[in-house]
Amino acid sequence: MNINKKKSDEPSLKGKIRKAATRLFYERGVEAVAVRDIVKAAGTTQPMLYYYFGCKDDLCQDLLRGAGEIMAADKPLNPKLAELFAFYRDFFAGRPGAARFILQGFLSPSHGKSFREITSKAEVVHLANIGGMLQKHENKGELEPGSAAPMGAVLDGLFLHYMLNSREKASEHKANGVERLATLISKGAGVARALLGVLLLTAATASAQTAPAAQQWSLERCLARALEVNPSMVSARQGIKAAKGQNLMAVSEFVPRVNWNSVYIDNSYIPAAGSPRASYGSDDFYLSTLSADLNVFSWRMAPLRRTMKANTRIAALKLAGAQNDLTLNTKKAFYTSLYAKQLLTIAQAAEAVALENLETARNLYKEGRVSTFDVSRASVRHVNAKTATISARNTQTVALENLRLLLSLEPGETMEIEGEFPEEPLDTPLTEQLNSALSRRPELHLAKAAEELQISARELARAGFLPTVFAGFAYSWEGREFAPGSSSGDYKYWTAKAGVSIPLFDGLFSIGRYKAQKAGVAQAKEQTKATQDGVVMEVRQHYYALANSKESLSAQQENVETAAENLRIAQERYKMGLLSLLDLKDAELSNIDARTQQIKALYDYNVARTSLERATGLPATAN
Repeated sequence: MNINKKKSDEPSLKGKIRKAATRLFYERGVEAVAVRDIVKAAGTTQPMLYYYFGCKDDLCQDLLRGAGEIMAADKPLNPKLAELFAFYRDFFAGRPGAARFILQGFLSPSHGKSFREITSKAEVVHLANIGGMLQKHENKGELEPGSAAPMGAVLDGLFLHYMLNSREKASEHKANGVERLATLISKGAGVARALLGVLLLTAATASAQTAPAAQQWSLERCLARALEVNPSMVSARQGIKAAKGQNLMAVSEFVPRVNWNSVYIDNSYIPAAGSPRASYGSDDFYLSTLSADLNVFSWRMAPLRRTMKANTRIAALKLAGAQNDLTLNTKKAFYTSLYAKQLLTIAQAAEAVALENLETARNLYKEGRVSTFDVSRASVRHVNAKTATISARNTQTVALENLRLLLSLEPGETMEIEGEFPEEPLDTPLTEQLNSALSRRPELHLAKAAEELQISARELARAGFLPTVFAGFAYSWEGREFAPGSSSGDYKYWTAKAGVSIPLFDGLFSIGRYKAQKAGVAQAKEQTKATQDGVVMEVRQHYYALANSKESLSAQQENVETAAENLRIAQERYKMGLLSLLDLKDAELSNIDARTQQIKALYDYNVARTSLERATGLPATAN
């Protein structure tokens, strides 16, 4: 960043405005100073400030110019460099409020971004001035051939170092140091210059290698990435795995349950010896049992099979619904980013035209051909155009961040949107759209699957009143050792069982559960009807929105053609001397505004079409 050389009092009105603004900015900071404060301190009016500087940001830019006058002076290089070093060395010492002005400018909520843009532009201009100065002196033979380019960046860094590390007026010793440094750079030290050039080149190369290149993202690539890594899709796929696990739990009703039991028993009483069983003739023994139990028939079996099928279907439908929602959100975010990108391009073009219009108005005012009102009007248009550019840039930033979030990109990964708005017509009748939605929407199938699941739950509750047929088998052995067959005294036996379990009374639990599930079935049926009505309403809403946006797009296309024709006529009339330059610029701005509205209509049309596709069940199909 570079600060303009402090000027002496200027007798002109522009100098008074600059002096008043400098004092107020230094005392209060950029944020706390209003335009009316500046014009009041300068003893002038707001139109005159706008005439010379355009707006407060332009006034800041004027105060932040580089020390171009010193560089452009017709002097030898050695005293010129000494003067430049002295200027930057004494900058903050001679301007007590400058540091505050710069810091508050960067941190200002309303002017911070534009202030940073201004300083960036000033830095570019400053580097160009340094390069031009050195090249001029190289052509004069004051520098070695080819040394101007590497010395430019070196000097810019040294100037910044002197400005940031000096806090008081230089003594005579320091002044002599500046002259010796200037002599060293201009008269010799070729090795030092070469070394500094190599270091700068190496740093630039490393920066270029580490800076990630912006990746191009088309709509197809965005969709593929989102459907693969977005958390909603990952969660839905995990839901299918969870449904399979729940199905395995339900299968336990149909397969045998096998158990192994082993118990160590310490007897406190030992009966007469000679008993064949260890439990009767030993103070301690082991009892082991291997058993198998099976429900041969239960009224729960059929409802459980339907429950497993419904669970799997519900998980698949949730995945399809997540795919539809994510596709809609990704397309919207992509179209918003694309719209913001094109809007920013148009806004920048409009700002350039508005600036040219303002400069023209100022020149015509100097010639006495227009009034201050014309200058003020052009200035207002320029400010509005600049505000529109800032708004478009912010919109693009927010849109890209939203898209990055949907794509789960890493924080340091950059992206660049590529593509155009499709203009494919969609002329399917409303009846077909409704039929498509009723047959494809995952939400409808999900409601029906939930209804089936509730019916199965009711049947399971009713099974609590009905008998269950079961069978079982157990093989047991007793011995003084844990492992069976390890001693000759093992006692072995087996048992088999079969029976019917009839529930008689469980404390009203089965009755309450059945009533609750029966009411749940009725509730699920009503929910299915409500979901169907909601889908029909959603399709109608998006269908009519698409029709309206289609008509708007057609009207805007005609408007663009009309604006282009008006601009052509204005250009011809201007060539013939029948139209003023200001009127020609107005025609250019009108043409740009028409293009802006066309891009907005294209964006609205594609968002409406995407919303209708989602309402009709595309792209996911419920099977």
